[in-house]
Amino acid sequence: MIIFNFTLESGIKSSLEESDKKYETASWIEDIAASVKTFKINSESETHLKGADERVLGYLDHRTSHFRVLVIQYKTIIAFKVIITLAMLAIGTYLLVNQKLNIGAFIATEIVVLSIMSAVEKLIVSLESYYDVIASLAKLTKVTELEEEKNGEIVPAQKEEGMEVEFKNVDFNFNNNIHILQDINFTIKENTLTVITGELGSGKSLLLNMMAGFYPPTAGSILMNKIPLKNIDKDKLRMEMGVYLEDMRIIQGTVQDNILLGNENINTEEVLALSEKIGAENISSQFTSGFFTNISETDPEISFSSKKKILLLRAMAGNKKLLLLEDPIDGMNDTFKYKMLQYLEEIKHKTTIVIVSQNSEILHYADQHIHVENGSIKYLS
Repeated sequence: MIIFNFTLESGIKSSLEESDKKYETASWIEDIAASVKTFKINSESETHLKGADERVLGYLDHRTSHFRVLVIQYKTIIAFKVIITLAMLAIGTYLLVNQKLNIGAFIATEIVVLSIMSAVEKLIVSLESYYDVIASLAKLTKVTELEEEKNGEIVPAQKEEGMEVEFKNVDFNFNNNIHILQDINFTIKENTLTVITGELGSGKSLLLNMMAGFYPPTAGSILMNKIPLKNIDKDKLRMEMGVYLEDMRIIQGTVQDNILLGNENINTEEVLALSEKIGAENISSQFTSGFFTNISETDPEISFSSKKKILLLRAMAGNKKLLLLEDPIDGMNDTFKYKMLQYLEEIKHKTTIVIVSQNSEILHYADQHIHVENGSIKYLS
């Protein structure tokens, strides 16, 4: 108990610090793997090596610090064991010589004491595993204690037409800092195509994120079919919603897995039909094993256009009532642009479409144009 009282807290602390540094090192290596071209272009500066060295050295320092605690514990228990053994031998010998203890009792006492000491020694030796468990639980706690997304209970009614979206006096800021969006008011009618434009950093992409329920407004309210978004079951709502944002990523899995994401209500034939309609009919031929090719975000087989086609198919597959698309035709060829815009015009009678783009071609198809400037609606036409 004395050993644990003096060393257990420092052992847990050093184990947690070691674990943090280990994962920091692993995260840096993952960043390098995800940005190989960036580091190759700047390989002369050896930023990737210097960053790895700093993190590995930090990990080794904390690992050494943790090892010192373990060494102290090991040395202490060995010293304690030696002292107890010598004391027992001395006392036992004295009692045996003075005929106050027979030889059988002496041997039995020694066996009991040595058994106890052996058990304590095994406990000390297994402390490393104990520290690993504590560090693992601490890591899990960091995840489980994160604030969960607030969800409502109202399930959106099943309708054959698109959704109406309304922003009422909406403000938004991160961590009570400067307002990014301020006093936003507009209504997007069902079965319409709305284009949101604005300069870089004006807040137009944030509007899409808020419509998808990723960020709640700081003030004001967002309504979906007249119902406050905060009161709606977001899981059910997102089943009716298709979202394509430029920061979305490819997951590890097949091309088909990336498009369907486990949605059993959509089959491959529907995906093929959709891909032909939007100008992505060659998507399967761009991969060695077609739809069953395993891909990831860092896969060299993934080009800009093929990644964009996969993510757009993911967003648009199925019977969506609301489509939120960020720059869906930017960087694509003319055939894709034409087919995509024609398809959006075709499905507009049953789907509400909101597009963030600076592309003037899309404006010709728009029923409503919202221009955002410095976090406010500059004009709505």
